[in-house]
Formats: sequence, structure tokens, C-alpha cells
Amino acid sequence: QTLNFNMSNKSSDGIISILDKDPASSDFLISILWAAAANYKHDTLLKPFPPNYVKDQHKDVNLLVKDISSIPSISDIVQRRKPLNASSRDVLEWTLRERRWSLSYQPISTFNLIQSLTGNSSYKMKPQHVLEVVYSEDAAKKFEQLESLHGKIHAYHGTRVENLHSILHSGLLGHMNKTSLFGEGTYLSSDLAVAMNFSPSGNIWPNSSLSYPISTVAVCEVINHPDVCCSVPGREHTTGSSEGGAVPDKYYVVTNNDHVRVKQILIFETSSRNRTRKNWLIQNKFLLSVIAYCVLLILIGVWRSQYFSQLYRKYLN
Repeated sequence: QTLNFNMSNKSSDGIISILDKDPASSDFLISILWAAAANYKHDTLLKPFPPNYVKDQHKDVNLLVKDISSIPSISDIVQRRKPLNASSRDVLEWTLRERRWSLSYQPISTFNLIQSLTGNSSYKMKPQHVLEVVYSEDAAKKFEQLESLHGKIHAYHGTRVENLHSILHSGLLGHMNKTSLFGEGTYLSSDLAVAMNFSPSGNIWPNSSLSYPISTVAVCEVINHPDVCCSVPGREHTTGSSEGGAVPDKYYVVTNNDHVRVKQILIFETSSRNRTRKNWLIQNKFLLSVIAYCVLLILIGVWRSQYFSQLYRKYLN
């Protein structure tokens, strides 16, 4: 179900109706707004900025963070009918307003389709949630025209959760990318494991239903234009400003912002990642025991060696 709202009804009942349509997508929109506002780089990340928190050209970020944090959980609002104060209503109305794109919560099986489009990945863990970005007809028109001419490919873009507020509203902007070893542009990969290296865990809205901190990866559609740099034979391998030579295998560098858009967002809950590591340890107890035994034999061998005995007598005896 697509999350795109007409905010003509400004009552609490209207907000409840909106939240009830897709609570997970609503939760995520509030969470990434909080993540951007609470970050020390909020001047860069909070674009667009809620106009109700601008007075005399001063952006009151502290008040914004406070008001977002005070919003009850969506389950409390929808199911328990917890009342909303005026500031909570204002933040929710702005966050969930109608725009040129919308979010839609997808079944986890969507990830299988994504993998088939991007190719095999060396990263074996699945996300806990998948959100799809649905663009309005007007917003999608230019990209679809380019797609009809050149086709498209799919790739992953790892990013911090606090970046997603501006990414969803403004798109992926190559000049905002800090990674520039292979030239200016948006960096993507066909391998999810590569993208996860650029997706550290981050905190989100305290009343979110997600098990935070979370990490996020954007699944992107990329116009298969000759200007997109990659390691495919017959294609451009470097950008004009590259300092590191040719683009490595499994990487893409998109220099034209019109050639890339976010299609899905993968959400990884950190607690689940920790459970996966714990399960791996349990499942590989025998292997770990063998490794520990080998290490013990090496230590015993070193302890009994003549060279170690000489050092021991020289320095410790």
C-alpha cells in the first residue's frame, strides 16, 4: 500500500487515518527526519527543513528534535488513541505531506527479486524490512525517457541513515559524496557486501518500532548510459577526476544525477545482525574448538622452545 497523503484534514483523526494506511513507512519517515535533525551535520542533512521551525532566519533544530522525540509511537497513536499535542500534529503533518514520491512497505520476499536484478552477493544476511519508493508520473517522466533509450541496471548504495531524509527528497547528488578516489559522482556496487561497508549503524527516532540502531542500503536504478563508469569491457573505466585509476570490479560511478534514482530501501536491524553473529558462533563450535586447540599447541610449542627459554632467563628470571 502506497504512502502518499493529502493533508487537507489537519485533525488528529485525519493523522490517525494516514498512519494506519502504512504504519511502517510512516515510522521510517519520522525516524529519518529525527536522525537528520539529531546529527551534528544537520545544516547539510536537513534539506528540506520544516518551515514551522524557522523564525527570523534561525532554524531551531533543538526544538525540532525535542518535538519529534515527543511524538508517541505509531501503535500508541493508532491503536491506543494516545492524544497528540499541537507540536506533534505539526511535525506529523509536515513529514507525511503529499509529495512527488511516496513509500510503500514491501514483503521481505521482494529482496529475492532485488538479488536477481543485481546479481549474486557475497553478503548473505537478509534485511528485516524493504521499502519501495514510488514516484509520481511527473517525477518519473525524465528517468523513464532515459531508460527507454539506454535501459537500466540495478545496484546498491550504502549510506548512513541520517542521509536518507535529503536523499529521498532531493535524490542522489554526486557532489555530496565524500568518496572521490575514482572521481566525483555517486558510488554504487552490484555486491551488497560492498555497499554494507558504507552503511554503519545509526540511531533513529526513540519511539520507532524498529530495533535500532539500524543500517540502511538504497537499491538504485541506474541508466545504462555510456557515461556510467564501471569495469565492464567496452565501457568507460575512469572518470575525468579519478585519482585512483580505473573503477574496481563490482563498482559503478554515476556522474550525472539524472542517471540514478532510489527504488528500494533495505533496513537492517542491528540486533538481528548481532543474533546472526551469535548463531554463527553456535553453528561453528567445532571449528572454533579446533582453532583454539591449534592456538594452544602453538603456545605450548613456543613456551618449550629453546629460544623462548633463553629470553625468559634473560629478561624475567
